[in-house]
Amino acid sequence: MKKYVRMRTIKIDVNLLLSGMIQQLIIALVFVGALTYLGRLIWRAFQSKSCASGCGKCGALDVDAIEKQIRLKG
Repeated sequence: MKKYVRMRTIKIDVNLLLSGMIQQLIIALVFVGALTYLGRLIWRAFQSKSCASGCGKCGALDVDAIEKQIRLKG
């Protein structure tokens, strides 16, 4: 009878181990997804090059135009 109990507890330990591994895998996937989302937001913010209105709300930064204005003033 002790063998049956021992085998049963080993099976439970394996199931607990697998469920813990699955939880860690899910957390890792959520973390990678969040990093991908934030990286995409940052990438898109810096890739915005054309802005028709010029109001400055879109975050488009024209370095050449700023340099030109500095040279004209200086």
